[in-house]
Amino acid sequence: MTKNNKPQHMFELRVYSEDTDCYDMVYHPSYLSFLSRARVEWLRGLGFGLKELHDNGYLFAVRRVTIDYLQPAKLDDELQVTTYIKEIKRVSLLIEQIVIRPRDELTICKAEVKLAFLDKSLHLAKMPESIIKDML
Repeated sequence: MTKNNKPQHMFELRVYSEDTDCYDMVYHPSYLSFLSRARVEWLRGLGFGLKELHDNGYLFAVRRVTIDYLQPAKLDDELQVTTYIKEIKRVSLLIEQIVIRPRDELTICKAEVKLAFLDKSLHLAKMPESIIKDML
């Protein structure tokens, strides 16, 4: 079991109308998309794009998400999602993702996401040491 709480990746985005409800506030499921995009870009930045993982017979699947909505984000807000590794195990990752609005440093939401590492048969698989090493 490995723990690491340093920031691993920062992903910036803007809130579009498709992300909002009729009050121009971000609709709560949209945050899951924001978090997902940030995770994909984080992995890509480590050299593990989704296509490369798939071509090698692996994938990361979301096992659990716990999210706390703290403040609303609104149409046209610029947001930043920071991803932290909380725990690395042989077959899973536990990460924390925090969404902030940089212009006023307001924390919008926090999420804890457990990712399972699966093989092409969708069974739990041990992560190669190279992947674990690159995440530390």
